[in-house]
Amino acid sequence: MVAKKAAAAAKAAVERLTDLLSYAPGSVDCAQLRTAILASREAQVGGTLLRKAEVLLQRAEQLAAEKAATESVHGAMHTHMIGVKGWP
Repeated sequence: MVAKKAAAAAKAAVERLTDLLSYAPGSVDCAQLRTAILASREAQVGGTLLRKAEVLLQRAEQLAAEKAATESVHGAMHTHMIGVKGWP
C-alpha cells in the first residue's frame, strides 16, 4: 500500500513537472514550479527532469527580477517627470 502511494506521488510529480516545463521562462508561474520541484524531491523523483525544472525556475526568477527592476526604474522616472512641461 505504501509503495503504491509512493509510486502515485512520483507519477503525479513527474506529470506536473512535465507540464510546467512546457512553459517559457517568462510565462511560468514560479510559485507553482517551486512547489512542483519540492513535491518531486519529496517523492524522490530526480534526474534530468528535476534538473531542467530547477534551471527553468532559476531563469524564470531572474526574468521576474529583471522585469521588476525595469518597472521600478520606469515608475521612478514617471514620478520624477510629473509636472515637467510636455510630460503626460
